[in-house]
This record gives sequence, C-alpha cells and structure tokens, in this order.
Amino acid sequence: MRALIGARMLNSADDRTAAVRRLLASLGGSLEQVYWMADMRGAFAIAELPDTTIGAATAAAMLKTGAFTNVEVHALLTEEQLTDVRHLAAAAESYLSPARPPSGETDRHGFWSRRSAR
Repeated sequence: MRALIGARMLNSADDRTAAVRRLLASLGGSLEQVYWMADMRGAFAIAELPDTTIGAATAAAMLKTGAFTNVEVHALLTEEQLTDVRHLAAAAESYLSPARPPSGETDRHGFWSRRSAR
C-alpha cells in the first residue's frame, strides 16, 4: 500500500501507524510495517489483508479522512502463487485477442479489418 500524505496529516501529531493498524484490524487485516518517505510526502505500508476487496475498502477509508491525497493498493504474490500464475497463463495460450486477426486475414496494406475477414 502506498499513500501520499496531505497537509492535514503533516500538521497532526497523531500516531498514524497506530491508526492504520486499527483500521486494518477492523477489516480483518494486519499491519506488518510502515515506511515513511524522508521528504514526508508519502508512506509505504506492508499489510496482510484477506482479499483485494478489503484492500480497496482500506484505501477508500483512508482517503475519506482527508489525511491522504492518494492511496494505492498493490497485491503481492508469493513464489508459489507466481508459479501458479505462470502455469495458468501457459494453459491460456490459445486465447486470441479480438483485435488480433487470424493469420493471413489482412487487407492489401497489411492491416486487419472486418471487411478483410469476410
């Protein structure tokens, strides 16, 4: 999770790490660590969340406070999950994008069009 800090947060002496920890706990997650940027414009948090929906809810809850100007949530994969993704992607190789023509179906200029596919 990456968050850009607004002026309101810079002027507050509140313990923001404790506030994020409480928020995550209320949504079934946990905070592992917060790293604050040296220029005080942002922070990175490593958190364990049940799913991506909870991640989106966390971002929305943080943004609505006004303390953050931007919050990004990024899902990280374990090595095992990455291996699963590679296996699934290999199994889906037969997928052709609707924008990609079947071989040999181009117009006289080398472009694919619906007319040349007829």
